[in-house]
Amino acid sequence: MNAFSSRRKTTYLIVGAALAVAINSSCSGGCGGCGLEPIPGGFPSEERAPNAVQVRVSQSGLAAITNNPAALISGLGTGPAPGVVQFDAIQIDLNRATNDAPRLVLAPQQGASRLDVTMRARLSTPTPMKVDVPLAGECDLTIDTTENCGAVPNPPNPNDGNHCDIKVDVPISFVQEPNPILTTRVNIGDVAITQLTQDDIELSGSFGCQIANGGVDAFDFIFDLLIDQMRGAIQEQIQGQTCKACPGGTADECGPFANACTENVCMKPNDECLQELGLAGRARGTAIFGALSPGTTGALDMYEVAGGYATTNSNGIALGMLGGMVPGGTARDRCGPPATAPTNPPALISQFFQGNTRPDNDDPFDVAFGVHKSQLADFAYAGYDGGLLCLTISNATVSQLTTDTISLLSRSLGNLNENNSPVAVGLRPQSPPTIVLGKNVFTDDGQGNVTLTEPLLDITFTGMEIDFFASVDDQYIRVFTVVADVHFPIGLQVTGMGELQPVIGSPDDAFTNLSVKNSEALTEAPEEIAELFPSILGLALPQLSGGLSPIALPDLGGLQLSVSDITAVPTTPGGTESDFLAIFANLVVATAQKPVHTTAVVADIYHPPAADARAPSRWKQARQPSVTLALGAENGGLGDGRDAQYSWRIDGGTWSAWSTNPNPKLTSKVFWLPGTHTIEVRARQTNRPETIDLTPTTLVVELGANSGIESRITPFHGSPGEGAGCNCEASNDPISAMPFALIMLGLMVPFRR
Repeated sequence: MNAFSSRRKTTYLIVGAALAVAINSSCSGGCGGCGLEPIPGGFPSEERAPNAVQVRVSQSGLAAITNNPAALISGLGTGPAPGVVQFDAIQIDLNRATNDAPRLVLAPQQGASRLDVTMRARLSTPTPMKVDVPLAGECDLTIDTTENCGAVPNPPNPNDGNHCDIKVDVPISFVQEPNPILTTRVNIGDVAITQLTQDDIELSGSFGCQIANGGVDAFDFIFDLLIDQMRGAIQEQIQGQTCKACPGGTADECGPFANACTENVCMKPNDECLQELGLAGRARGTAIFGALSPGTTGALDMYEVAGGYATTNSNGIALGMLGGMVPGGTARDRCGPPATAPTNPPALISQFFQGNTRPDNDDPFDVAFGVHKSQLADFAYAGYDGGLLCLTISNATVSQLTTDTISLLSRSLGNLNENNSPVAVGLRPQSPPTIVLGKNVFTDDGQGNVTLTEPLLDITFTGMEIDFFASVDDQYIRVFTVVADVHFPIGLQVTGMGELQPVIGSPDDAFTNLSVKNSEALTEAPEEIAELFPSILGLALPQLSGGLSPIALPDLGGLQLSVSDITAVPTTPGGTESDFLAIFANLVVATAQKPVHTTAVVADIYHPPAADARAPSRWKQARQPSVTLALGAENGGLGDGRDAQYSWRIDGGTWSAWSTNPNPKLTSKVFWLPGTHTIEVRARQTNRPETIDLTPTTLVVELGANSGIESRITPFHGSPGEGAGCNCEASNDPISAMPFALIMLGLMVPFRR
């Protein structure tokens, strides 16, 4: 019986911190995550672009990881004490005591693309293990590296052989696969174990075991067995994290670089597994837009896998990634004419992701991520041509989508139904959107009110067709189509700890160059509908943008990513082009913080005259309906609410940018609608996301007469209904945050678990 074979996972716990930074990906074997499935035949290799995503873990980032490995791995198993992990018979103690040498050392080798990992840990077996010893048979093995280890806890003289822990040295090399594979392969060199002595090992049991105890031959056997099993454990974990999986059991899932699927692992002709560090798979609309538009049948194939370069210079690690996106749907999934794939400029290696400080302002960082603008263009084309951007939003998602609301635009629409009925809106792009990178600038007006003034992603659809369907006699019919240029400025801000929240900019110019067609069911002229349309759809836009759910950043054991900046950077310092979407972050110890408690009351409400509310043509010139709040924050060291930030949303729409104004005046086009509106408010200490109030305060505001709307939904293609598909929680999976999060996937996948 080989007792060590079942304990291979134990050894991985020691090296987990290093491997997590160096090679960890969002899914084992290049496929996974909610809504992703294998690509039949694999991602086309000719569509991969080098340097599409670039990642840097700096010298200070590695130092943060090695500072306390005991805390880092504490979540990977159960143990009798903090920093002690126990799996059945083996306890691994990574706590550092006085005079101890560092528990974990990560040493990037300049110019060698190699990370040398040194680990030290105390090993013990409170319960003896069973092991077969030659000539002696089955024996009980007890290991205790603290037994007779000299000075407590370790001898002051490092040359003293009576150490209290064992030392494991593991070289990890990052090798570039030859053409045509071109991906980065992780190779494990010879594993060296030192500081394990005969005094640490005791055999008991039969008479033969007692004779073997203390013998040189028995010790050599145990030592060799331990080394073999440790090497096997590390290699097994590397394979489990990096080898591409073929869950269906067929080589077709592996792509062009593997010829077999063996035990659900893709194998190359040389009997090596095909490694993929990152993410590759097909994202179907039915899985991504489960709650928003589950009838969306399109798909997008994406590939964000380490390859091109992997360096260990300047005491850090830098990884390049091959990236690409292509349509994954069929021609019938597309809702417009076919498009031409973009011709992207090559992505060059950026100095922003190679060093230990930012080259533009010399600010240090622990981790930096960069996504080249070519990936945004690829997403725009692949999402459009694959039918992924053909969405139908109904009253089930946006409550303002009713015939009563649209009747403000077309009174003849009310003649189609006696009562208020649900409306659905179909978004039908006719060409790929353009996505322009910006600096992600939020500006304070001097009164504590913060707005997005330069978006991170400026998204524009040209000539989008927007179909309006009304439920008439329990059947949806198209009542008119609006053709418009649609503009979405989107920013990204840190909200809670480890969480990024998309923020939509001003919707005032969201719809331009409007025309109307297919309006034969209405008596109004197309020009009349087109003139009022921006005001009406402006009622639903903030709620529609509520689908931009938060994006959860990954934790690394006991460390969290504390984002210091989200912006766009050039390839070279001083450049004027915004080439990369960049996130800079530091690794901080995850500590429990007392959240603040949000207080909020309505201080004032302005109701516009009924004549203005009933006439959308007056809305631009009329005084806007508004609600003024009185906000405060208690606990968390805030006292009376000073040094607090606030964010709010109206009727379940998108959250506002964080503001320090405790008396904001809220205006929204949805306030033109009579009835009950909800305002949610949450607070935190200024620039301390870990103190966010996780239970927002909700205010209920009555504007005008209660509308009394009660809608019944009749499902149809593209409309939410029972069994329409799954929905991924954005708090756990980035790709559920609408198309924006798909763009962010390339940014997050190298470090997400």
